[in-house]
Amino acid sequence: MISIVICSRDPQTLSDVSQDVEATIGVPYEIIAIDNSQGKYGICAAYNAGAEQSKYDILCFMHEDIKFLTPNWGTIVVRTFQDKSIGAIGVAGSTYVPVAPCPWWETGESNNRTYISHTVEDTIQEKFYKNPNNESLSDVVVLDGVWICTRRRIWQQSPFDEKTFPEFHFYDVDFCSEVYKNHRVCVTFDILIEHFSHGTLNSSWVKNALKYYKKRSKELPLGKTTYSEEEMKLINEALYIKFIYRLKEVSVKRKVIAKYVYNLFLLQPFKKDSLYHVKQLLKR
Repeated sequence: MISIVICSRDPQTLSDVSQDVEATIGVPYEIIAIDNSQGKYGICAAYNAGAEQSKYDILCFMHEDIKFLTPNWGTIVVRTFQDKSIGAIGVAGSTYVPVAPCPWWETGESNNRTYISHTVEDTIQEKFYKNPNNESLSDVVVLDGVWICTRRRIWQQSPFDEKTFPEFHFYDVDFCSEVYKNHRVCVTFDILIEHFSHGTLNSSWVKNALKYYKKRSKELPLGKTTYSEEEMKLINEALYIKFIYRLKEVSVKRKVIAKYVYNLFLLQPFKKDSLYHVKQLLKR
């Protein structure tokens, strides 16, 4: 019923998650592990290669450093996809993608939908539960790539974009942005996963953020938000400033930074704060 595709970097971690899946999934399944211990693949290429080998109608793309805390989670996945309007499900995501570049969890607290535990160095740091409407299934726009399930035919129509994203960032956001055009993208609160690492916003993240926002520039913003127009300006202003500093930290070309400084200025060109921030950024 479910084909699980994993881009694997470590044989022991793969063995651990394979045993965990066997003990918890509760439905027929297969695991297709693409050996990436030598860094041969980007995650898009690995996922596409794995999906090509799959035999079931439901595909589950997931990281190998996770553990399932919900028994028989596979039955929940199968039941969820009985609703033909649903194209993808996950355990963390956002109801909104703004025009200003940012990770999905910085799109605004009220937009986040999350049900996941993070454990680093054998210490449970926090269970993230953000479900303001008390739903079992919440409609979002994009999902975190730690665990994404979809239909095989949807992947066939819109495979992961390995040409634009040859590394390990924004493949998930981009894939969901495509699915969202014709299907519902949802976070389920019926499945709890434990994740043994945190994401990193490094130079690779910045580079792929630039690619995503260039590719989707005519489509953004995506989703709906309860923010007023004035509130969205303030949020985008803060996101632009944060992203510009991230650009400066990884030493991208000056013309790229200038583009986003200009975008920041255009939000509210006659506002004193806008002029102040532009001046400070240019000085730095």
